[in-house]
Amino acid sequence: MSGIEVLSCAVGLVSLSIQLTESVVRLKRVYNAVKDAPRRIESVVFDLETMAIALRELEHLRSQGRCNDASLARCATSCEQRISEIRAVVDRIELYMASSFKLKGRLYAVFKTSDMKDLLNDLEGTKSSLMIAYAMYNAAEQRQRDEEQVRLINDLQNQLMAANADTLLQLSTLIPPAQTFRPSIQTTERTASTFESQLSNPQPTDTSPQNQIQPHPYIPLRRPRRNNGEKRFVAKFRLPTWLCSRVWNFAVMSNLHGWDVLFRTYRIVPRDSPIVLACAVGNLLEFRRLIESGEASLLDAFHTGWSETNLLECATMYSQLEICRYILTMTRTYNSKALSSAFLQWAMRGSGYRIDDVYRLFLSHPGWDYDLDTEDSSAWPFGPLWLIFCPNSFCFQLILRSQSRELCAWSVEDRFELLYANGELGCAQFLDCIGLTQTDQRLANLKTRNGYTLLHHVASHCRKYGCDTQQWLNLGKTLIRWGADPSAIKSSGYYTPLNDLIQAGEHVGPNMLLSRLRLWIQMLQEAGIDLEDYGAKESRTWGPIHGHRLFVEALTYGPVSTDWSFVVRSIRTVPIYRLLQPPGAFNISHSVPDKILWHPGRVELEEEGHWTQAGTFSQMSPTVDMRNMTTRGRSCSCVIALLPDHYPGPGRTASLRASSGEK
Repeated sequence: MSGIEVLSCAVGLVSLSIQLTESVVRLKRVYNAVKDAPRRIESVVFDLETMAIALRELEHLRSQGRCNDASLARCATSCEQRISEIRAVVDRIELYMASSFKLKGRLYAVFKTSDMKDLLNDLEGTKSSLMIAYAMYNAAEQRQRDEEQVRLINDLQNQLMAANADTLLQLSTLIPPAQTFRPSIQTTERTASTFESQLSNPQPTDTSPQNQIQPHPYIPLRRPRRNNGEKRFVAKFRLPTWLCSRVWNFAVMSNLHGWDVLFRTYRIVPRDSPIVLACAVGNLLEFRRLIESGEASLLDAFHTGWSETNLLECATMYSQLEICRYILTMTRTYNSKALSSAFLQWAMRGSGYRIDDVYRLFLSHPGWDYDLDTEDSSAWPFGPLWLIFCPNSFCFQLILRSQSRELCAWSVEDRFELLYANGELGCAQFLDCIGLTQTDQRLANLKTRNGYTLLHHVASHCRKYGCDTQQWLNLGKTLIRWGADPSAIKSSGYYTPLNDLIQAGEHVGPNMLLSRLRLWIQMLQEAGIDLEDYGAKESRTWGPIHGHRLFVEALTYGPVSTDWSFVVRSIRTVPIYRLLQPPGAFNISHSVPDKILWHPGRVELEEEGHWTQAGTFSQMSPTVDMRNMTTRGRSCSCVIALLPDHYPGPGRTASLRASSGEK
């Protein structure tokens, strides 16, 4: 399109806008001349006025160089045709009105004739065609703007990638090559060389015996962390709550170029304060009003026992996901430790919303910088709680992506090491997360660095009696048929799968123990295991094993269920507390013992004085066969010996206190 055509098009747009405005004025004159004229004409007049304004705006955009020449020409041509038709229709309406009755009071009847209705229909049709032409032009303009934005974003991304490459090149010259890889504390030179050889010569995925994976020490795959290893000094200053409810935190941390000084302050509010109540009930409008008005702060906390609970932990405690999203969106002061502490509140109390949303919200926060190989306060004895409560493969992939590695980048052993303590995944979901199918014979050789096998995992899931218990039992039978050792020892605690099944270190009722044993024995029989040999091996293995309350004396299996036995002992350990008398005090009354066999309560501390632990008292019960415990009454002494410790309550009798003083 040449410059002359564009100029003529612009002049045409101005002329078309003027012509359309003149037609609108003439049509208004006709409408105002009639009393109680139809509302149909008023609607058409309003739409035509709007189109006249749009044409003037179109000319304004063209003057700024923001119009598409081709689409502008087609729009101008179509508008010119439609406006010519509108002017012709308005001329016919005026001519028809002039040739009709001369009395104004009877002009309303003119609009009822068929000829006038045809003219109005033509006017509306032309108006619609004009609006369609303008809409087509707007659509073409929107596509052009989208293409320009895409090109702009691509250019910015290319510039950002180039800047990142330059930054990495500069950092590589600053950091010595020896510091580019730091193995974990548990990694030795031998395991490191083994890991490098495995990376250079990966094993095939064939399931033949010579190509099956062999157990090897777990080598954690970690990504660089910005918070690991940095030096910091943290101090907290607070006054008594009756004097001032504000707390001041002062932190000094090292970085690449020097030191960072951070200062943060927050308030300790009552538990029944408006901000805490709004957070607990999920009233987002009231919560936002308190924050925006300055009556409360996102960093406010309240006392719960001996600790402080912030608003994020309170929101997760009461399953208020929208409050959590608002808090995490408005502030970035929460780090991985604070996020893990808040997540623990949700995990221990359950939730009314989807767990996928919880993982997506917390793991996408900028403060999330958690290392799966780092043990801190958020890592339970069996591993990080994010992995323990992981319910499906989607959440597991979110966790791995937070480590800057996709699921396919982790080996089978690494994934099993991460998930061995998980108790939420079903059998099919667990296999999907570790990347193996139930027909893969490599499952029989899976083992963690502490000797935890997949049979241990099967045994731990068989304790729950869930809907997928049979699936775990079927997997256990398959593992045993493939050569898995049913008496494999877990190095930490020397536990076998059977020991995990019956929880020998915990107090479990006899009925539950027997039902678990029947499940395990049935699985072994179907897998083709000789129960006599298995029982003898388990008895030898369980010799040095003991738990907190249960000691295994004998474990015997026979061909039938009536030939096997499970003989145990129970031990009770009771602390002994001694009363400390202040200097110069009178002798204690004979009714008050100087030693007790229970934890001092309110009566002892307030009325008798200060108590300190002076030792422990242990007592071993006689041997008990678990088969006979269900046939005897609840009053049997052997059953009483296996029950948990019952300490006397506050209403203790004088004889009990006297007997405790004789110990």
